Amino acid sequence: MYSDNSILLKSLKVEDFNYWLKLIDIYYKGYYTISEGKYLFNAIQLCMNKYRLTTNTHLLKDKMHISDIENLLKKLYLLESPYEIKNGVRYYRNTNKLVSEATNIIVINNINKSNVYISISDCAKNLNISRNKIKHCLITGEYYKNYSFVLS
Repeated sequence: MYSDNSILLKSLKVEDFNYWLKLIDIYYKGYYTISEGKYLFNAIQLCMNKYRLTTNTHLLKDKMHISDIENLLKKLYLLESPYEIKNGVRYYRNTNKLVSEATNIIVINNINKSNVYISISDCAKNLNISRNKIKHCLITGEYYKNYSFVLS
């Protein structure tokens, strides 16, 4: 066992992890939905794992240096992100429309019986409750018509 953790920080896996964090940030803020973000997303992928060591010349011509990626990231972050975060919840910028997280909605009634729905629309239709009311309950944790709503 190494007592000096700095040895671990010099591996290529750490570089890949740092790239991965950048990809997550681009995704979370919605930049991947615009052309500049898509381009940068693909450029970062070409610097990771198997692509970093590839001998396929058609992939190497598109590969960027880390300084180019950092410059493009700075430019990207000057643009307004497509998503905005309000109270820890992602919305499409300048709307009250939630960004789909592709998660299920669990609805629990007053006798602790639960049902799982694959979307807000599905839940609203089956319970005859507006989508906006369900969104409000999901964000605030409030009950409505003896139902509790939770994202899974």
